[in-house]
Amino acid sequence: MILTLNNSKPRFVNFNYRFLKYFVLILLVSNNAINLFSQDIQEKDSSKIVTKIDKQKSPSAIKILFQGKPGRALKYSLLLPGAGQIYNKKAWKLPLVYGAMGGTAYGIYFCKKEYNRFNTAYNMRLTLKENSMDEFKGILKLEGIYAYRNYYDYYYQFWSVMLGLSYLLNGIEAFVDRHLQEFNVSPDLSLRFGPSFSPEYAGFGINLVLK
Repeated sequence: MILTLNNSKPRFVNFNYRFLKYFVLILLVSNNAINLFSQDIQEKDSSKIVTKIDKQKSPSAIKILFQGKPGRALKYSLLLPGAGQIYNKKAWKLPLVYGAMGGTAYGIYFCKKEYNRFNTAYNMRLTLKENSMDEFKGILKLEGIYAYRNYYDYYYQFWSVMLGLSYLLNGIEAFVDRHLQEFNVSPDLSLRFGPSFSPEYAGFGINLVLK
């Protein structure tokens, strides 16, 4: 009996080879997926860290404005006019602060009082006409009362705006004055003038040198 050998590979060898290929393919795909997933997590974490750093490094403009001693002087002046000047040890400025604010406040009070007088008389003239018993009867006509009423109304608004500006200037002055006090000026600073010549332009000039 003659046995013949088949050169084809056994079936279990083919099965193991296919299984190995699929296993390696799955490993490669899973490895790439894990790498992508970890990279995405790292990018998200790094972006969160960057945003946190940016938030820490970029405070709001209001916080920057009220930082340090100049900011403290501004805050004191806005809470109580003149307090920033006292904090800056410039109490001699208090009469200027309260003089400006007191003068504008009196202008508001006076113009409002006069406006109410002329407004009451104007309304009485419109309602009662010839029977009106307003305080300007026989002195001013209706057009005159109307003109005075608008005049005092205009300056009432004007002095109201000036009071707000004087209040803000009180704080700005304290803020700037404290900045100037904090500014470090070296005693070795010197100023010197001298001639200068530039080859790019024809002519001579004056050179200012700070040392």
